[in-house]
Amino acid sequence: MAAAINASPDHEVVADIVASTEEYGLHATLKRVRTKDPKVAAAITTLVTAADALSLAVSQRELHLLQSKPDHQRTFVSDGREYTLNGDHIIWADSPDRPEKVDIHKLDKLPYYDTIEMDTPDLSTPVIEDDEDDDDDDSPRRRKGRGR
Repeated sequence: MAAAINASPDHEVVADIVASTEEYGLHATLKRVRTKDPKVAAAITTLVTAADALSLAVSQRELHLLQSKPDHQRTFVSDGREYTLNGDHIIWADSPDRPEKVDIHKLDKLPYYDTIEMDTPDLSTPVIEDDEDDDDDDSPRRRKGRGR
């Protein structure tokens, strides 16, 4: 990715494209990047394919390890990096000597649960059906005499 946009691997734009691809997907990211450079599109496509393959491989590995050793500490993948959770810290597989503190908040209910309103049909509202009469004709000939 970095080579495709002529930037260093730790450049902010590279991280932004990676995050966008993970959160919104390939097509939305390609649209957001707004470039016609085929190298960039190919790099993003390769990134998505590699990230999917890594996630599937790690998931299969972890499933096997958990079945054979139930107390195994599970590994997850984010932005192409493997990590484990240890209490309130993330331990990255590629930098285990630098754990990152995570703020964990216990929720009593799902976030925004009270603000979601379901649109349900009002059963007392009459349904008006179209009986295929000629008043619905919107041809230019009919519009002329209707004062439109």
